[in-house]
Amino acid sequence: MVIDVVETEQIASLDVLRRIRLADDGYIVNAEPTGKALVHRVNAKCISPDRFNSNVVLKGGKQGAYYWTDTVSTAFRLYGATRCRVCKPEVQVVHPSGFEG
Repeated sequence: MVIDVVETEQIASLDVLRRIRLADDGYIVNAEPTGKALVHRVNAKCISPDRFNSNVVLKGGKQGAYYWTDTVSTAFRLYGATRCRVCKPEVQVVHPSGFEG
């Protein structure tokens, strides 16, 4: 038996963003075109639906992309994200690079 494990999902519409925020599970990564990525709590005030609509919907993702992730570690591993200094998700997480030999 194969079990699909979803670690991340691109958030491409306001409806998807609303669904994710209502579920109140996981984290949101805001990945900018410059390569900088921040991981936020899923319902953080620093994730604004208006800004999402402007950057993703109206500008076609040219100002960045948003992703849902299951854990902060997934955000670190897949997107090279750093923790948001405003909402401070998972304060005691060990960055995966600390496990390398």
